[in-house]
Amino acid sequence: MRNLSLKEGVLIFVATYIIAYGLGLNVIRNIGINNMKEYFNSYAFLAIQSFFSLTLIILTYLAMRRRKIKLGELLKISKHNLLLGLGLAVLLLVVEHGVISVTDRFIEPSETQEVLLKATATSIKSFFLLFFIGAVIAPVSEEIYFRGYMFSAMRRKLSVGPAAILNGIYFGAAHLDVSSFIAISILGAILAYTYEKKDSLFIVIIAHASLNATAILAAFLGYNF
Repeated sequence: MRNLSLKEGVLIFVATYIIAYGLGLNVIRNIGINNMKEYFNSYAFLAIQSFFSLTLIILTYLAMRRRKIKLGELLKISKHNLLLGLGLAVLLLVVEHGVISVTDRFIEPSETQEVLLKATATSIKSFFLLFFIGAVIAPVSEEIYFRGYMFSAMRRKLSVGPAAILNGIYFGAAHLDVSSFIAISILGAILAYTYEKKDSLFIVIIAHASLNATAILAAFLGYNF
């Protein structure tokens, strides 16, 4: 599929992680942040996550450009696809809630996720910081990379079902959170399958962004979503 390389795709993510978080650790040390709560409430979090997403998009775009793939042609922006994305978000919301309600019986809830969502409700500043990161920049960068590049590369070697499952597992593993691995993997597989069937990155970006926005808004309003 579009002559994309899995090895190059993995290298893109590793390079992004090293560049962004290597710089981020230096920033955190210099400004004296001592724990995750302080980090999630700081502008350093916004800067580091934004830099990570921007780096991921740039490296993915350059890799696609070398193969004469136009990112705009993968998006397919339209009102119809906007509605499909919103509809998909509802499905993802139901699936996520169902999976988490089961996995929480056997696995301790994610401490990182709990601290992150609690930080959302501490102030208006925190809410807008986390909303911008979680509902805007992260969905765009992650869908361009995980679905636009990596899933397409996986489809070169696998049929749609195995490729979607593998893409979901890779998506879950990349979040480095054991507690939410199963839920994120399933959501990633659904996003990959949808991208295959609808051939539009815009749909999966809207779905991903809407799902994250709902969780962040619920946390801000005090609901255990």
